[in-house]
Amino acid sequence: MLNRYGLYYDSSMSISSPSWPYTLDYKIPHSCAVKPCPVQSHPGMWEVPMETLKDVRGGTCSMADGCFYDEDPASIQKIFTQNFLDHYTKSKAPFPLFFHSAWFFSRPHRQEGFFRFLDSILALPDVYFVTSQVSWILGKKDC
Repeated sequence: MLNRYGLYYDSSMSISSPSWPYTLDYKIPHSCAVKPCPVQSHPGMWEVPMETLKDVRGGTCSMADGCFYDEDPASIQKIFTQNFLDHYTKSKAPFPLFFHSAWFFSRPHRQEGFFRFLDSILALPDVYFVTSQVSWILGKKDC
């Protein structure tokens, strides 16, 4: 269905460990948390998995508005920084971020904490931001 409507990637599968985007040419390389899961081959369709974030209570969430954290800019920055460092210092897999737009607008301190997080990681010499669409285009050129 996605391909029929001109879409080339999906970001609806949550995973609990760092992963690189992959194609659905073959079986998915992780367990599937939310059914139904793809069981057939979908050549050329990319998956940009939703990595779960770890919150301050030890829980996990795929999107920031599902996590628990203290509601102040420093705590917002801290939760993203801690999760980012798991990727940056270990697997080097992309650190995808997924949000509902209301998360930013319902409480202004969240935007402030998130921008602090972005500024801090952009100070690192080997950190780049790309959209899922750009990731797909770059991956397609390498195939």
